[in-house]
Amino acid sequence: MTDKLKPCPFCGEIAEIENYLPEHTIITCNGDCDVIIKDSYQSKETAVEQWNKRAETIPVAVADKLEAELRLATLHYKRQEDGLIWNKDVVTHRLINALSALTEYEASK
Repeated sequence: MTDKLKPCPFCGEIAEIENYLPEHTIITCNGDCDVIIKDSYQSKETAVEQWNKRAETIPVAVADKLEAELRLATLHYKRQEDGLIWNKDVVTHRLINALSALTEYEASK
């Protein structure tokens, strides 16, 4: 296993490994976000593995479709809050479209 750390997932700054004891590893971000991974009972390898984990990303086209549908659903919902004419079927349709975009992506993997 390598000790190479990915940049901080929040601010992009360099991270640092600190070992106080063989089974006490802390990884900290050197940036302003103050992110720390620390566990008194984990190995250095486990700490590096946890730090380097990243959430799976989705393609930009799927994210754009999802964002557009959720924006439209939110717009129609806000109309209800403002006392304007609101159609819950439109909101439901937009949410179904958003979920469909994610479902299609998952099925294509």
